[in-house]
Amino acid sequence: MKTESKNEAAVIKTQDASDFVRYAMKRYGNEVNYNRALPRIEDGLKPIQRFLLWSSLDMGGDKFVKSAKITGHCIASYSPHADAATYGSMVNMVNETYPYFEPQGNFGGPTTEAAAPRYTEARIHPMARKMMVDLPDMKVIPYEDNYDDTKKQPVFLPCLIPNILLNSSLGIGLAISTKFPGFNLGEVSDALITYLKTNDIEKAVKKVLAPDDKKCKILSESEIETLIKTGCGSVLWECDYHIEQLKKRKAVVITGYCPEFSVKSFLKRCEKMKDEDEIYTIRNETSAKNGDRIVIEFDNEDVVPKIVKLLRKKITYKMTCLVEENGEPNAKTMGVGDILTTWTEIRKKIVIATIAEQMQHLQERKSRESLKLKVVLDLPKLLKCLEAVDTESELMKQFVMSQDEAKMILDMRVDNLKNSDTEKLKKKIIELESEIATLQADANNPSKVMIEQVGDFVKYMKKEFPELLARKSTVLKEGVI
Repeated sequence: MKTESKNEAAVIKTQDASDFVRYAMKRYGNEVNYNRALPRIEDGLKPIQRFLLWSSLDMGGDKFVKSAKITGHCIASYSPHADAATYGSMVNMVNETYPYFEPQGNFGGPTTEAAAPRYTEARIHPMARKMMVDLPDMKVIPYEDNYDDTKKQPVFLPCLIPNILLNSSLGIGLAISTKFPGFNLGEVSDALITYLKTNDIEKAVKKVLAPDDKKCKILSESEIETLIKTGCGSVLWECDYHIEQLKKRKAVVITGYCPEFSVKSFLKRCEKMKDEDEIYTIRNETSAKNGDRIVIEFDNEDVVPKIVKLLRKKITYKMTCLVEENGEPNAKTMGVGDILTTWTEIRKKIVIATIAEQMQHLQERKSRESLKLKVVLDLPKLLKCLEAVDTESELMKQFVMSQDEAKMILDMRVDNLKNSDTEKLKKKIIELESEIATLQADANNPSKVMIEQVGDFVKYMKKEFPELLARKSTVLKEGVI
């Protein structure tokens, strides 16, 4: 039973503790799930990742800036996270398969820790700039107030392709969790273009062969189909290795690590095997020159299956993201096909909104040039109007124009109007009309626009970052294990 007591300062409500706990936990859960743990389908980013990119844009984005400055600005303006957690997210964004930040300094790796933020610098990666933050769509995406209502921040960033499918993502919220594997950029781009051209989602999804991470192997071929179709499934990964004949004995040489593989833990296990004389020696030869390289020498080949077992990792995925429905974000678990179709519909709306904004700008330019031509064709009448006491009213009367149009004319320099070439003005108006007609055709066919945009992006990647387009993880056929 609720009762209310009212005074001039506030309304005080009393209620059962159990009701309040349920209300508070639901509100807390929604805050964690929607504003921290889950990525949005539009840009594939969790809030902290989006805040870091946006903070970097605030500082120019194209220059290397000390990491401590980026994370400090992010914490002060957009994110309530602690400094260590924010910098940890930034380090991960540098080390992603498809990085968001380009690093200077030691951002760590599988066998090393990142240096402190005061020693490292970063800027938005050229790929990320090309794919999301340098798009004209930045003008039409929705914005909201930051946590203290002093700045604006994007609800999501525009994106040329479904970024949510590119990098692995892990989030744990209240009664909900998500884990995305990363897929290959080239395959996702092919799938998107195929869907835009054919509207056949089944045909499009076949372009996505399997998850793709660093240099490693995938052993669970039959389970990949379930994961791609439903968004839920397990993948058995294996580090990349081969058997090498050295001078005196053979060795297992590891040259790539599978997702979630702990090199530190693996080295400890191998040291124990060495103490028990199961292996002869173990050397971590990882370097800038060698790349990832761990060498395990052995005398007895019976130890090889035991080592290989340590190199395998079975990971269960659940591809859950935030999808806006009826103005509210909802958590949905979807397969690759559902993500592609849902993302494409959202992207088309953004493309159309961007074209509309560009058309409005061209229409305003055309109106200005047409108005200019109108008065230039009758300069004597214009000069007479300019001599009137109420110039604005006289212009409106003599040239049959609105008050805003009259003000526009009055803002123009008289010398420029006198020296205007009517033929050039007419030509410019025709050019603007042609541009508007082209944009109108694009607005009527957003799929065509998207195909061109994705095609241009892939060409850019082939030229600048071909290594990011290539598949890195090998999919082994069933029975090879």
